[in-house]
Amino acid sequence: MFAKFFGYLIICGSILTCFGLVKTLGGHLYARATYAETLGVIKTVAIQDYYSARKGSPQMGSEKMYEPQVICHYTFNGISYEGVSLQMTPQHFTSRKKLNSFLESYKKGTSVKLLVNPDAPEENYLKSGFHIPQIIGIGFCLIVAWIGRLLV
Repeated sequence: MFAKFFGYLIICGSILTCFGLVKTLGGHLYARATYAETLGVIKTVAIQDYYSARKGSPQMGSEKMYEPQVICHYTFNGISYEGVSLQMTPQHFTSRKKLNSFLESYKKGTSVKLLVNPDAPEENYLKSGFHIPQIIGIGFCLIVAWIGRLLV
């Protein structure tokens, strides 16, 4: 009896989690649909560093974080723009090593695809594919739901 209840609980929780992940991914795709695509060229990458409170209690101190800001030059509707190209999912790194591996993809002079807001062309985002953590999360939820099904 308990195993059956627990199985149903796992299935329901996994399905709800999958819906949450799909909604997050769907919102990401919706934002892409409302923006126009154009090509840009990376002018430089600025690194903003700051300290953030560690998880848990504020008394534990803080850790240094790095946030890359990719500055691109692009043309939209015949007008040239230059500015920080944001990412749909902002990147924050806790080590220089992880930051440097990320920066390998964003060297000066590299062409990148940008998503530009047609109503405010100075607002742009770096176009990216699916996010691995979301795909892993959905896969994990499906596996857990399958395990729950075995218990039922």
